[in-house]
Amino acid sequence: MSDLLPGLSGYIPIKNNFELDYCAQLGVRSLLPVCDEVIVVDAGSTDKTLAFFEEWAQWEPKLRIVHYDLPRLPTPDEVERDDLTRPPGNPVMLIPWLNAGRAACRFNTQITLDADETLAPIGAEVIKQAIADRAPRWFRRINLWPSWVDDSIMEAPHGTVCGERVVRMGPTAYPMHSDEPCPEGEPEIRRLAVNDDGDRLKIYHLGFLRDKQAFLRKSRIVQGMIHNTFDPRLRESERTGREWYKLSPFPENRPLLGVAYDWPDYVNEWIKERGWKARP
Repeated sequence: MSDLLPGLSGYIPIKNNFELDYCAQLGVRSLLPVCDEVIVVDAGSTDKTLAFFEEWAQWEPKLRIVHYDLPRLPTPDEVERDDLTRPPGNPVMLIPWLNAGRAACRFNTQITLDADETLAPIGAEVIKQAIADRAPRWFRRINLWPSWVDDSIMEAPHGTVCGERVVRMGPTAYPMHSDEPCPEGEPEIRRLAVNDDGDRLKIYHLGFLRDKQAFLRKSRIVQGMIHNTFDPRLRESERTGREWYKLSPFPENRPLLGVAYDWPDYVNEWIKERGWKARP
């Protein structure tokens, strides 16, 4: 990677963005203003995902699409098996997919989002500085969660769902992974990462706000891929029709948190389209 150009490459791994109600289109929009290129790493989508991003790339010169062959995923029947014939999960299966994006980067600094995340625009100046000094950066990830009281948007308590502190930016030469716990390779970039003292580097995780049925389908796929299991609370939601997030209460000492609605209007529109109350 010694021949990389000075600048910033962004990349997002995705499969079936629309069928599973991800929001990769919002992630791309949030990366375009700060990146010299944005790469969508498609892993064999069977819905309109690939056509959508290929059409976008025809008039957006920063946008590129690369293809990744994802290993075969467990079928729903395999995940439901409760015997020794159930294949084991693979917690690091997502890592080669993510690093297929890194391998395609043309610039010497990288930033990555999951397909259900968007970058807060408030961090643009910090990102510019990070491109200049090339030190890895910690981001605060805000895990948006539906309130079970009035359908408003809150933040999940820290330490209860996905990690709220993630390293998502740094030199392209370093392996970049996603959530905790981290496989071998990320500790180096985490060790070198610099905190953003002003808390301006933020990622909004929108995955828990997606369409209910799409969320349940996605959960089966991802949990099957990583753990070859399925959360019994989600199974009950499938069976009874009860809202899955009402079946997942947090401890009394970790209540839902308030959240500052400092995301772009297009994120607010996406949230409202799914029936949630967001910024006026």
